[in-house]
Amino acid sequence: MIRQLCSHCYAAVELPPDAAGTEAPCPKCGKAIAVPAAYAPSVAASGGLHHLGAAAPNLPIPTPSGTNPMSDPIAPPPGLNAPIPAPPLDPIPSFAPTTPGTASCGVTFNPSWVDWVPVACFTLILISTFFNWVGVYPGGVRIYSQTPWHALIGSVSPNTLPDELLQDEKYFEENVTGNRWLIAYFPLLFVALLLSWLDRIIRNPTVSSVPGPLAWLPSIWPKRFMTLTVLSALMLALILIQTWRGYGLETAVHKKVADKYAEQVEKADVTPKKQKVAVAIGEGLGAYQLQGTTPLNLAILAHAVALGALLGSSFLHHNRAGRPLPRLSLQY
Repeated sequence: MIRQLCSHCYAAVELPPDAAGTEAPCPKCGKAIAVPAAYAPSVAASGGLHHLGAAAPNLPIPTPSGTNPMSDPIAPPPGLNAPIPAPPLDPIPSFAPTTPGTASCGVTFNPSWVDWVPVACFTLILISTFFNWVGVYPGGVRIYSQTPWHALIGSVSPNTLPDELLQDEKYFEENVTGNRWLIAYFPLLFVALLLSWLDRIIRNPTVSSVPGPLAWLPSIWPKRFMTLTVLSALMLALILIQTWRGYGLETAVHKKVADKYAEQVEKADVTPKKQKVAVAIGEGLGAYQLQGTTPLNLAILAHAVALGALLGSSFLHHNRAGRPLPRLSLQY
């Protein structure tokens, strides 16, 4: 039995002995393959090798000078066909699995537009500071209001209403105080807004390429993302603390109601009386209808979005290492 390697399908097949020296069909693929002739060496009386009865001369085996003969490649036996290398396979195309009858939409988080989010947020925050952040709205009518600039200097803005509705104006003028948290907040806001716009306008500044007032810019430029992130986190913390503690107008309203019921609070010596006074204080505060406005909520939201965008921008620029950009998709 002859064992042969098919030169077409590369399968090891067995052929009958009479197929030696001919072409026989492959049992696997059916294509004709060349079968080598039988190799029958014999030993002559003189000790020489014979092939098919013919004496083979005793020739020395050539060995390259200075090399190990065992390391030289060994030639295949005579008549054995070397296998033909397989053609390279086509790369398997990558595709996202889809479900028949569905569609999808989404957004890719590209650094080119993520970098603009902090600029837009800080600009929106600055604009919102010129609108009322808190106010007194009994019955839905604005009587007194306060922007963060008013809260910074300890003033309120009364509405144009009849005098009987503005009877607390003098009290608020005397008792509304400035908010110290905003003293640190506004400088940070201006620095963050300036640095975020410069990051979008200027590319790789040098001392010679920027105006004199911006000579400090090249020194912090490599750390601008970290600087903006720290500033954004500090501003968010300051505005949350100030909102939790209350702005000047809110503090004055609470103080006015507390002063009104201070005597009753002092005289309430048992639980039922204390509860009654607490209800009266709540009703007094409810009459003022203190409210935080939409600009205040937008400013807090913009601070959170700016901080998230700065963290995301740093991740997209420095930690992706050539990987695909993240994408948020909705399939329906």
